[in-house]
Amino acid sequence: MILQTHKRIVQASEVVMIDASGGVDKQRHRIYFFVTPCVAGGLPLGIIITDSEKESVFVEALQCFKELLPSSAFYSQQYPQSFLTDNDLKEISAINKIYPKSLTLLCQFHMLKAMWAWLCDGKHNIAKDLSSGIIFYGRSCSKNKIYNY
Repeated sequence: MILQTHKRIVQASEVVMIDASGGVDKQRHRIYFFVTPCVAGGLPLGIIITDSEKESVFVEALQCFKELLPSSAFYSQQYPQSFLTDNDLKEISAINKIYPKSLTLLCQFHMLKAMWAWLCDGKHNIAKDLSSGIIFYGRSCSKNKIYNY
């Protein structure tokens, strides 16, 4: 199914969403799921499983992933126009190294989650009554912006 998604689904050339889960077993493996959106939902484009969160490991795994893909990868474009990811700077850096022609975009949910965590952190001295107004303003701004990293 993964190869058919690459070959037949045009969205594979447009946007790839990456979602990572860590510590899923006793050995604390990290799983990266690559999916593309379509009318049927998210379709799989690949998966990477590592035993480390180091950037160098993810760079090597992503390079292997790229080399294993056929010429029909990403709807025969060989790279997607954009990757949509969370706020993991190691992940973003690795994507930019292996797929330099692709944009790396920050998911709105993760951007707002990071903003809320920063606002609620006491060391920034943001008054609690201001936090909800600031996050509401950030949410309205993020609907009209693209965050390229």
